Amino acid sequence: VMFATLAASVWMAVTSQPIVALFYERGLFDSADTTHCASALLFLALGISAWAMQALVARGFYAMQDTWSPMIIASSVTALAIPVYWQLANSPMKHNGLALATTIGVATTALVTLFMLHRKLPLQLGQLAVSILRSSLVAASAGALSWVALNHGSNSADWVRVLLSFGVFVVTTAVLSAVTRAPEFRTLVRWALRR
Repeated sequence: VMFATLAASVWMAVTSQPIVALFYERGLFDSADTTHCASALLFLALGISAWAMQALVARGFYAMQDTWSPMIIASSVTALAIPVYWQLANSPMKHNGLALATTIGVATTALVTLFMLHRKLPLQLGQLAVSILRSSLVAASAGALSWVALNHGSNSADWVRVLLSFGVFVVTTAVLSAVTRAPEFRTLVRWALRR
């Protein structure tokens, strides 16, 4: 899940501008609106992995018949994060600050929930860290090449740029996953083929 969501995070961050333009820029939604929306999407996209991790880790508590702990953790972090939301929303970042605060809040919730679950269950945090690091390196490298492809086709229609960027991202991810022998990629491919 982290492998797939880190890839999604990076690709959405890289292509935020043409994605928003492709889906929303028409009628009263103009290029200035696209720029504002895309910048917020960039910060929100960075939190996709944290949302996924928090949801999965909370299920560990649910499996132990403990529904209170994840709720208390999430509520506590949210309450403690209110000043961060207020500060970033009222900073020069404005709506981008609010998006960044959301990502910071969910990332904090995910990490605190993970460590609290680790206190109850012997989780393999070292293996998880290695997997996240490997997945991050693959996603970042694929994202960099995807960004080059996106900017190379800057005079093309948004849908062409999105497809070109996506193609480069997928091929680069597959090649780097094969080179690094990433078991996460093999698991993802097996899962997709079963579907």
